[in-house]
Amino acid sequence: MSRLFRSCLYFFLSCLFFHAVVVLYGAPLIESALETFSLAVLLTSLTTLRCLCVLGPNVQAWIRVFSRHGAMSVWDTCLQITVACTVVGAWVGAFPIPLDWDRPWQV
Repeated sequence: MSRLFRSCLYFFLSCLFFHAVVVLYGAPLIESALETFSLAVLLTSLTTLRCLCVLGPNVQAWIRVFSRHGAMSVWDTCLQITVACTVVGAWVGAFPIPLDWDRPWQV
């Protein structure tokens, strides 16, 4: 397989993975499928696409970078920080959503 085809395949599989994770965390499966998949594409663009651009579709390089002490360069460390901050930021950003939406001024 060509590198471009494998990169596109990894991107699509990452979209499906993030979509499944978001649905498992409580997003509506059928009612807001487009919005949920849009979030999955955004998360994939911020995480997987950057890794594909820097590391390519080399699974061994991904395992090396995302293992505990695998960052061997500044770029590897940048990928680790970007992916971690994106995933944690998405979770923390969604955490306060249901807190005060019963107030009339927020509707």
